[in-house]
Amino acid sequence: MSDDETDPLQQILAKHETFHARLLREEASTLEGKKRKHGSSSKCTPILMHRKVEQERDNEEVEQVEEKNGFRQKKRRSLPSRDETHLFDFSIENPFDGKLKDLACIRSLIADFPNVIFETPTSYCHYGYPYQKRTVFITTLPTFRPTPPCPKRPCAARQNGFKHGQQVARSSSAQKNSIPNGLVDELVDAWMRRVGKTALQFLIVDVFSGWGSVSQRIQTRHPRVHVFSNDIVDRSNINMTLDMRTFSLGSLLILAASRFWTDEDDLRRQSEHPDGILGWLRDEKIAVLLHISTPCETYSTNALARHRKRGTVEPKTQEAVTADAMNERIVAYLRRGLNFCV
Repeated sequence: MSDDETDPLQQILAKHETFHARLLREEASTLEGKKRKHGSSSKCTPILMHRKVEQERDNEEVEQVEEKNGFRQKKRRSLPSRDETHLFDFSIENPFDGKLKDLACIRSLIADFPNVIFETPTSYCHYGYPYQKRTVFITTLPTFRPTPPCPKRPCAARQNGFKHGQQVARSSSAQKNSIPNGLVDELVDAWMRRVGKTALQFLIVDVFSGWGSVSQRIQTRHPRVHVFSNDIVDRSNINMTLDMRTFSLGSLLILAASRFWTDEDDLRRQSEHPDGILGWLRDEKIAVLLHISTPCETYSTNALARHRKRGTVEPKTQEAVTADAMNERIVAYLRRGLNFCV
């Protein structure tokens, strides 16, 4: 590329730069206006204010009593949850016995969105892998309920009195960084159950695609789903090689949309939409699932002694500090997406 030519990636992102800057400036005043509309001076966001009202109502009416045939039947109210018109979803995956799930940003995200975000552990041995590999999904999909992890829920090998036939460490890099097909299927099926009746089109962004086990399985089993794969290493299955320590999830969504919806009018509306790329996706009824298998080099059990202070999630290396900062930015964008779309 000559000095006179412009990088196409920078062209796409530059179209959105002015909007993103304006959005950040206007966010505080917009939020304050919504709080006044709700008649509250609280510092809670509108969605959290709504949830507070619902929870207070639940406290007042924890159970309704109905007389029927001489018996008193108790009916409990359910907690508030999203409906299928909210088309922004995500799934974070990392080792169950590691420390990512204990980051303050992750714990507060789960606590601030009860009955919207779910912490669901499982293990790969339940899905045909020869090793155990306990993992946890932090996701917005209420019907995603994989088999609980081994050994508390023994896999087939353990039920038959055998040990796991292999250790993760002895597997190839591609195998170690893959997710079983059956587990991918359950995740996508849960997503489709949630949004399938409302969405007109479907987009999955595989944020840390690695060797592409997730994206390749989805493309095979769900051909109508658009899959956009990103990884820092350029492999044959990768659409983009953005370093997520530098770029944002918003940048990935912009690039994904511009790849699959290339009509001139679509591209113009993507860059000019008053609510940004999330607003355009919402208006087009495009369901989004961000799959985030964030690197575990500083969070897994094998890495804790080097990267974390003993018994805590507190970092003690620059690599751990950098990883935490990246994941905090990722979580901040997920919060924004939930507050925008819930």
